[in-house]
Amino acid sequence: MSRFVTVYSKFENGEVTINTDKVEKLWRIGNKSTLHVCLCNGHTMEVLDERHDIERAIEGRDRVVQVIPPTYPLYARYEGDEKGDIERPIRYLGLCANGDVRPLELCNDGLCFADEADDFVGLREGEGYKMTKRQVAALEGINDKLDSISSSLCDASLSLDSLDKNIDGCVALTGRANEYVFRVAGDVYTN
Repeated sequence: MSRFVTVYSKFENGEVTINTDKVEKLWRIGNKSTLHVCLCNGHTMEVLDERHDIERAIEGRDRVVQVIPPTYPLYARYEGDEKGDIERPIRYLGLCANGDVRPLELCNDGLCFADEADDFVGLREGEGYKMTKRQVAALEGINDKLDSISSSLCDASLSLDSLDKNIDGCVALTGRANEYVFRVAGDVYTN
């Protein structure tokens, strides 16, 4: 499913909504508050992004697409006082839109990313249960299906882009009231 991000573009002089599936690459030059976004159609725009939140939104780093329980006990470690670090159990991992797997922690307002806390040190694996061969095979099967779906969606997107380019200039009036002629890929249709 496509994700859309609304940004303020310098050249378009206003807000623009970007389909993140159409973003080819991102970069910054000189002025660190300007993000350059190159779309797959070759169009490049400059976007104001002082806090880097637009870049994170386009990349999908903060967008969880699936919640996964860890296959072994996992603990988030936070800097503590002289008594030592503080550990909290991680019951969920979040698969983000950019492919990162990040630890999720239960917070007052639901789930939050454990690795965004200022005092986050890292994760510690505890002793406990292991993943069975059947679970590994199931996860590999899911991964293969996701790769196949991703490839199919990319092919469909390219076909739609090609159709969009070919459809321009394919409609003409016939001379009769409210009658049009459509030409699509060499075939001619009338309404």
